[in-house]
Amino acid sequence: MSLSKTIRDITHFLYWYLKRANQAKATMGEETITDLLSIELKTILPSVSGMSTSYVQCNKNTEKKTGSDFLWYIYSTKTKKYVGLYVQAKKSPHDNGKCDLSHNYKTGVTIGSFSSKRQVDNLIYKAKNAKAIPLYCVYNCLDKHYISSTNQPPYLSAQGWPKNLTEPKEFSFTYVNAKNVQSLLNQPMKHQKTKTRRTFDFEEIKEMPFYSLFSNQDSKNPNRDITKTIIENATIMSEGLDKDQYLLDSLPEEFKKLLKGGQKYVQTLDNSTKKSLPTHVLLTETDQEFSKDISKDISEEFTEDISEEQSQEDSYLRFLIDYWIYYCLK
Repeated sequence: MSLSKTIRDITHFLYWYLKRANQAKATMGEETITDLLSIELKTILPSVSGMSTSYVQCNKNTEKKTGSDFLWYIYSTKTKKYVGLYVQAKKSPHDNGKCDLSHNYKTGVTIGSFSSKRQVDNLIYKAKNAKAIPLYCVYNCLDKHYISSTNQPPYLSAQGWPKNLTEPKEFSFTYVNAKNVQSLLNQPMKHQKTKTRRTFDFEEIKEMPFYSLFSNQDSKNPNRDITKTIIENATIMSEGLDKDQYLLDSLPEEFKKLLKGGQKYVQTLDNSTKKSLPTHVLLTETDQEFSKDISKDISEEFTEDISEEQSQEDSYLRFLIDYWIYYCLK
């Protein structure tokens, strides 16, 4: 199974989890959801897709300092190249996708030669050090009346996004380049020019399903390899970026040591070093040589019987609960 199909399945599972949380009027933070997501990537990718995945959990209390939730490297065994995704998670509390993208620290964080209180600036800086693409991902539980095949946002239509893939569960786990977020956060408020905006709607952010990172969105270039596909998709809304910088021959030395040494290696690090690390670090190896067109790669249609879908949902939720209990007691 391809990366895009596997991540799409995980996207659907996250949707049902978020939906159930809403029904229960329960609060789920970004950290909890990302913990579940990281467990999924570690367990599902090897077992379902046969993709070797290494996983290390670093200091959970460092997220506010690093501006990141997880760092994920993908290695192509065909081209012998790496690409990294440095991701900060956000959860939208609104069913129309409106999201507060801003987060400011109480005190400034050193970013190279200057200091900034903005999380987005720190994320971009940390991603540069990791030679990874800085991304925001948004966990959504959209209303079916807001996004559907008959109500597709214009930016999706402009990109030729398949209408049969415009449903709430396709957008429960989305991404946007951090450079785009930085640009949005630089916008002044209409009636208060001295202040910048914090909250943006779904169409302004131009969110794309996270699984679409791993499928070809350019029908004019059908034979692009998986690492270049990821780079193109992760920078699809960003102009003027040097995309070649993200195609790596090897991992940065500090993350190579981290993934090799695992949890025992993390325990040997001093607190200042731990604070520079993301919460979760993963490495997935894939032999997927060329990406497929998104509409062809995702062949499943929305024709399943409702009772069957409900059964699958209940089954997976039980699976999630079992894993979460195991994870907490480990």
